[in-house]
This record gives sequence, C-alpha cells and structure tokens, in this order.
Amino acid sequence: MHRTDSGRNMPTLDPDVVTRQFINVPAAYVTGALEDRVRSLAARRTATPPVAIPSPQAPPRHGRTR
Repeated sequence: MHRTDSGRNMPTLDPDVVTRQFINVPAAYVTGALEDRVRSLAARRTATPPVAIPSPQAPPRHGRTR
C-alpha cells in the first residue's frame, strides 16, 4: 500500500510512515456504521470463562511441633 507523509511528497512504501486522511461523511453513515458494529459485536459468541487453576495445597502437618 502506498503511503504519503504529506500532500506534496510522492507516495512511499515505508511501513513506518503513517498518514491521516480527513473526509467529510454524513452523520447518518457514521450512525449506521456504529449500529452495525454494535450488532455484530453483540451477536458474537461469548467465550467460555477460563478454568480456574486450583491453588497448590499446603503440605500436611504432622502432629509434632518443636
């Protein structure tokens, strides 16, 4: 993918160069895109909770003490 670091320079293939592009978009498009994203996230299968790892047992104590 070609990237530019400003409007005056030629495109570069350098992956370390990042550009931003501002576009005017009707608010209805943004609203629709957000609603679609929320629906898709809500429809995802929930992951099963991780299995709890039991804590190590303390060694048994003998009846003798010092």
